[in-house]
This record gives sequence, structure tokens and C-alpha cells, in this order.
Amino acid sequence: MTTDTSKFFPGMPDNAKVWVYQSDRLLNDNDKAIIQTELNAFLDEWHAHGSELKADGAIFFDRFVILTVDEEQAMASGCSIDSSVRKMREIGVKSNINFFERTNIAYLQNGEISLIPFTDLKKVYDQKEINDDTYIFDNSIQDIGTLRSRWIVKLKASPAVYLVS
Repeated sequence: MTTDTSKFFPGMPDNAKVWVYQSDRLLNDNDKAIIQTELNAFLDEWHAHGSELKADGAIFFDRFVILTVDEEQAMASGCSIDSSVRKMREIGVKSNINFFERTNIAYLQNGEISLIPFTDLKKVYDQKEINDDTYIFDNSIQDIGTLRSRWIVKLKASPAVYLVS
């Protein structure tokens, strides 16, 4: 698996807003087809205070759904953001996927994405199952530029480093 995310969402500027939804399990082909169909329909109709949003959404690494909005065209409002959260919850219920388990950290292990509760990170670090050079997915990113340059980052450079120190 490559950690190069520099080409993600090529039609969006670096300052476009981003939301990362991490699934609690790998997405199979059927899941991905359902999710992408639902996302496309939602994105085609996504508005903020009557203004159409320039938005995009995609599935990455069979684990993440990412939504983005170019706020230079129109700002995502609280109501429009709430509607995207409702849509992701709805998709999750239909597909039996939890996109809102925020206590799991995704990391790369032997080329595969694994999840671990953040409360167990220090234990696996101390047991040398992961180390400072293990790649972590930083889902707290806020914009496309950061997604492209720092979404997948070594533990020692991630916000999660404080959990193992």
C-alpha cells in the first residue's frame, strides 16, 4: 500500500475543507458501491443556505470515506455540515458500518491498515509491535493540503505521539 496521498482530490484547492470518516471494518466491494452511490447522490444536492457547494467525496484504502468542500465557492454552514453527518450515519446504518468510533487509531502494519483503541497504543508501542516509524492516519486534518501532505504520517510526527511518551 502506498502512503502517497499527494494526488487526492485533484480538482480541489489545498484550502478546501475536509472531513475524514474512518470505518470500523474494511469495506468490501458491495459496501463501496453502496457508499459511493449514496455519496454521489448526496453531493449532487448538497447546499448551504441555498448555495450549491463545490464538493467531492471518495473512498480510500477500503477504510475511509472523505468528504471535501471548496469553501472559496461557498462556505459549508452548520446546517450543511450537520446534513453530511446525518448522511454518513444513514449510510452506516444501512451498511452496518460505524463511521463514528473516534477512539480507534488507524495505522499501517505489514502493508495493511489496522485499528487499535488509542488507550492500547502505549502497550503495543512498549511491546514493540509498533514504533516511532509506524505510519499513523491523522484523521484530525482540516484541509486538502494537509490531507495530501500529512494524513499518513510516522507516529513520531503525529498527534498520537503523546500517547506513547
